[in-house]
Amino acid sequence: MVIQNVPDDVKLAYLQNCRFCTGFAPAILADLQRVTVIRKYHAGETILVEGDPCEGLLSLIDGSVKLYKISPTGRELILTVFEEGMSFNEVPVFDNRRNPINVDAMEDSTLLLIPRDALTRTIQLHPEQGYAVIQRLAENLRNMLEMIEELAFMQIPNRLARLLLRLPEDHSYTQDQLAARLGTVREVVSRALTELEESGAIHCHRRRIVILDRALLEGWANHPGR
Repeated sequence: MVIQNVPDDVKLAYLQNCRFCTGFAPAILADLQRVTVIRKYHAGETILVEGDPCEGLLSLIDGSVKLYKISPTGRELILTVFEEGMSFNEVPVFDNRRNPINVDAMEDSTLLLIPRDALTRTIQLHPEQGYAVIQRLAENLRNMLEMIEELAFMQIPNRLARLLLRLPEDHSYTQDQLAARLGTVREVVSRALTELEESGAIHCHRRRIVILDRALLEGWANHPGR
């Protein structure tokens, strides 16, 4: 749902908080503010569908969203979960292709949309801002390489330890949710949780996972051969 009549200064503040726009000159942000659209999504609502045409770059104002892929057999692999200020869908903005991922709202969320044509026109008119864009794309590439490294060299207990260190401790997670984040199945996650718990790194109680020994959990996260 598009939110109408958002004041210009509010939209400008949202753009200033957008990670992708870090380093953009104030005049450029003011120009982008004029075409930026604010949208509201309810929990569980689809934001992007893989293969659909790209409307533009999206940035999360509040709430949380998951970026994921669906395998040919229908299994969901969550690539990442984004929270306030994070931007996504940059790649199809610049390669003029379709959305490469699916995105759903995990809770009620507000997002800003910078239309693709407006963003690419801005970079063409202000090539000095190209370096800021390169930095954001380079960060995305580095994150992707780290994900590949985890998939290639780490066992599930090690990857689960890394995930638990990144997740907020005041949230509850089902084993199915953790499995989706790791690209595996619930039974494998259950065994990994048991292994971490028996080592004394964590304690599991229903859906809550409490970190008992952060240094020990970091040891699991940083030593793939463990």
